[in-house]
Amino acid sequence: MLAFVVIFLSFTLGASVSLCIIVMGSSPRYRNSVIGRIYEMAIYVPIICGGACFSLFYFCDQRKGREAYEQWWDSTSKYREWTFVILYAALVWPIEYVYLLHALPELSASTWSKALSWALVLSSEVFYALAVFTNPGRVTPGWELEKQREYVFRSKKKSFPAQKRTNGSARKQKKDQTTYTNLLIKLCDSIKKHFCWKWRCSAFREEEEHVLNNHYAIDGIIYPASGCYSPNAHATPKKVECDDHETLMPIGMTCLTCFIPRPSRSKHCRYCNVCVRRFDHHCPWINNDVAEGTHRYFMTFLFLHTVSCLWASSDLFRCIKQFLLKNNAWGWKLRLSNDQTITLGYIDYARVLIFLQPRNVFLIFFAGIMSIFLYCFFIYNLRFVIRNVTINDLNKMEDLADFLSEMPTLDLVYQEAMKYCERLEKVAFRRPKALYRLPKPPFANEPGYEEGGKKNKKYRDYVRRALLIDLRGLFDRGVWNNLKEVFFPYQVLDETRISAVKQATTSS
Repeated sequence: MLAFVVIFLSFTLGASVSLCIIVMGSSPRYRNSVIGRIYEMAIYVPIICGGACFSLFYFCDQRKGREAYEQWWDSTSKYREWTFVILYAALVWPIEYVYLLHALPELSASTWSKALSWALVLSSEVFYALAVFTNPGRVTPGWELEKQREYVFRSKKKSFPAQKRTNGSARKQKKDQTTYTNLLIKLCDSIKKHFCWKWRCSAFREEEEHVLNNHYAIDGIIYPASGCYSPNAHATPKKVECDDHETLMPIGMTCLTCFIPRPSRSKHCRYCNVCVRRFDHHCPWINNDVAEGTHRYFMTFLFLHTVSCLWASSDLFRCIKQFLLKNNAWGWKLRLSNDQTITLGYIDYARVLIFLQPRNVFLIFFAGIMSIFLYCFFIYNLRFVIRNVTINDLNKMEDLADFLSEMPTLDLVYQEAMKYCERLEKVAFRRPKALYRLPKPPFANEPGYEEGGKKNKKYRDYVRRALLIDLRGLFDRGVWNNLKEVFFPYQVLDETRISAVKQATTSS
């Protein structure tokens, strides 16, 4: 019995640690830690094993076997897109079914308590579905944009037959029908914006997408510019000479796949094969990008799933307590029918519960471990949301800080840091402070400041930390505004901005 408990707890702990390494290992915070190194070793295990299997077809040539495995892996990637979603449904939904329809009816609780249990589970699954099927903020590729413009141009050239004069009742009926049609079109557009099926259709009109693409300015630090454009002259950015920095705005680097200038904070997702605005990361568990349109649903799903697991743990604990009270075994004592009592220990309770309440024991362990893991993951992501920083932003900031700290001399490190400080003063929402406190480096011939010296390394680490602190203020507008940007990403689509873009398009 003790061996069974030890094996069960060891398996649970191992699964939790493995899941933590898989999720956290690729983040910039843990890149150089033990978790990051274990993650890097773990991702090479399938490649090594797959290459060894494929090498059998090439007379044990490991190089050819690995190349064949990688080619097979890339060619079959589209068939594995929904694997984790199906795995989630196969793993979680049966457990929720057993909890709601078998364990919960046995609990002696109020109707409101049971209704809350149902509401938490169902609402978490609703937001999971929203995170899976919602348009993440897809940027329309250049070739698709040209097709849309050509279609609009051809539709405007169509000539419609003259309408016959009608009486008042017919005109009123036609007006009501037109109003109903307009409402239906608006409803379809609203659904289309949020639930584009696999992003096969354009979620926004051209002028709306222009407003969203230019919501964040190209900072020229972590998101470099390839040129400038005049915002008053063209609805679509066109490169011009950057002579006047007052009236011209920088334009992002061109995506070589989509053939469009990348908006600030966007990234081309290699899994979805599209550029996505305010890209955070691609989550295989939802087979979607956590980005502009899905970040709010992803965070809400994590929160509700955490609360539902905690509430389920409470319900299941009450079920177990109810069972023990019914059998006079609550309070570390077993009361027999002849008024005798037997003292119970941890091992005794473990035996009783595992053999007499195996379903509830399994469910409470699963819910408890998932609640701890989801709570940690939710807090980890909430820290980024509060600062208005994405994982993609952090990766670029880490790369820039590493590049700066590894420059040949301390003088170059200091000079480049001051250049970044001046640029941050112009484009960052939160003024830089750490870089202003950066002291000038002493001469390289001073003891400890020679290349490889302890003080030299300490100064480089200090510059790196100071740059990271100030870079995180690039998009920081305050906690409340940062939360609004994540949970209400399309509030920038007001009629004033859209009308201005329409007028600019018409005049050009």
